[in-house]
Amino acid sequence: TNLEKKFDEVATINNKDNNNNNNNDNKPAPSTPKKRKRSALEKQSYLDFGQKDFGGKTCPVCSMFYCPGDATDEEIHQRVHREYLSTWEFGKRKMENCVRVFENGDRVVKFDKSSPAKFREKVKK
Repeated sequence: TNLEKKFDEVATINNKDNNNNNNNDNKPAPSTPKKRKRSALEKQSYLDFGQKDFGGKTCPVCSMFYCPGDATDEEIHQRVHREYLSTWEFGKRKMENCVRVFENGDRVVKFDKSSPAKFREKVKK
């Protein structure tokens, strides 16, 4: 059929092109680099310059895990720590609308127009 003839012509042209390219190029065929085995001496190591803490730590106040000595981590920790300290204690109320209670006893409380006026005033402060 016509389709088979066209396919044979294209295949023949491609083979000629490949043969011509192989004859003109004196470059070796590209190869994939071999993976070399790493010796025990090439393991990742840490340099100890007398730091107090090595690795990360958890802040006892805001409970954030961060790496002291990493400028980005310390900056983020300072921001989170400040925000944590700016929150206020709110004693448990009988009529509060508690949205979530955490394992440590902290809770998220929702206030809206239907909440008692004294609760709304506390939030405004």
